[in-house]
Amino acid sequence: MTTFYGTPKNDYEVVRLPMAFTYDGLAGVDTMSFGTSERSAYTITQASDGAVWVDSVSGASDILNAKLYNVETIKFNDERDVIDLATYFLPTVIAPPAPTPNTTGTAQNDLLSVTTASATVDGLAGIDTVTLNAAASTFKLQAKPTGNLTSYSLVRQDGTGTVSLTNVERLTFTDQKLALDLNGNAGSVAKILGAVFGASAVARPDFVGIGLSLLDSGQYNATTLMGYALEVALSKNASPQSVVDLLYRNVVGVLPDAQTQQSFVDLISANSPAWLGNLAATHPLNEANIQLTGLQLTGLAFV
Repeated sequence: MTTFYGTPKNDYEVVRLPMAFTYDGLAGVDTMSFGTSERSAYTITQASDGAVWVDSVSGASDILNAKLYNVETIKFNDERDVIDLATYFLPTVIAPPAPTPNTTGTAQNDLLSVTTASATVDGLAGIDTVTLNAAASTFKLQAKPTGNLTSYSLVRQDGTGTVSLTNVERLTFTDQKLALDLNGNAGSVAKILGAVFGASAVARPDFVGIGLSLLDSGQYNATTLMGYALEVALSKNASPQSVVDLLYRNVVGVLPDAQTQQSFVDLISANSPAWLGNLAATHPLNEANIQLTGLQLTGLAFV
């Protein structure tokens, strides 16, 4: 193998013919060009003594084997592809993933914004809303019930991240709003709508929004909201019989017989229409009609 030497200055050499040779650039900052050849036509390796080997790939018609010492730069493809040999053989350093931002609310009603691909949010107390600058369809909502608490995860459909939610009651996307507190106000609204207006009313985001705004404001509780809903559905001075018929039909699916009707009328007389309404709203039949368990997995849409 023929050996060539550079000078103590900055040398520039061009490989013009395929051959086997050794080149030592000596001092200076030295460059070797492989002309119009593509980098992919060669393998570039480093020997234990520091020599850089540039060898034609297996099966090439013209064979070149270059053993280089003290050469700082090699170039290919008319010098458009440049390799700095001082860093070429350094191990690739993979940066650790960025830590997932943690956002914590307060005891008040918080408005929290998520702007990163992944995040962990705990709203703590209050009725807390998380806003996301994306359409609801870009996420997959996953629910994890734990006792009376349901935590949620928003998994991005493109696989870029997950937003973990605890003690978060409302989600606001660019195209939709969801209520997640089916064990709280959202659940009360859904059950009242089912008992008073029928199960189909639960799929009315406008109806849900009205109910949530009244409960969330603190001006109403489940009982007073039930009384208001009965007044809207029937009238302020509706007879006990009409209240019983409305609730029974929506929950059971048929009108009550005379004896059953009278027994519930007696309960209204001893309590109130709202009291009976809450009894109907929390009945397992009503919860089944409105598919409450399913709503706990999907959230309740509202406007």
